[in-house]
Amino acid sequence: MSAPSMALLAVAAAALLAGCRSAPPAEPPPPTPREALERSEAARQPPRPPATPAAEVATAEVARAPADPTAPPELAARFERPTVVFETDRGQVPVTVELALTPEQQAQGLMYRQYLPDGQGMLFVFPGEAVQTFWMKNTLIELDMIHIAGDGRVVGVVERAEPETLTARRVGVPARYVLEVPGGWSRRFGVGPGTRARFAHIDSAR
Repeated sequence: MSAPSMALLAVAAAALLAGCRSAPPAEPPPPTPREALERSEAARQPPRPPATPAAEVATAEVARAPADPTAPPELAARFERPTVVFETDRGQVPVTVELALTPEQQAQGLMYRQYLPDGQGMLFVFPGEAVQTFWMKNTLIELDMIHIAGDGRVVGVVERAEPETLTARRVGVPARYVLEVPGGWSRRFGVGPGTRARFAHIDSAR
């Protein structure tokens, strides 16, 4: 092969190798005026604080919640849900309660419930004191009915009311509140006439 041919071959090889090399990355286009403005505004924003866990938020909300003005301070601090606390010879006995405030709620009561654990009940709150009469229509579980005067004194207890009966049940003494609890609960925990009841987180119990 002549020298000029070899030179042409070398030039062709060099051109081929140059074409196989990867081209340098293209530079990004300059930002548009709108993008530049948005980046500038984002840079001026103060950094966001780290997210607070949900549990800490809930705890803070509980801590800021005002105490129920109708409850003694020590009860409001101990209980976060509507609670009736009986002062018995054995000490304080709390019952967490659902509230029956409206005529519709009071007519429904504990109908069709199949279970009510100890320490829970339903508190019926009436506008004023009167002899309160209850029955057990469509009520599937045995209940005690604790009648409480406006001053927080238990005035009588209907014990172990029989389920699904229409017998009128009353204690014959005016009461403003009636607390329904599981049958036999009152006797087991020493709650009867003369026992004092106090209310925590029950605005209507005044």
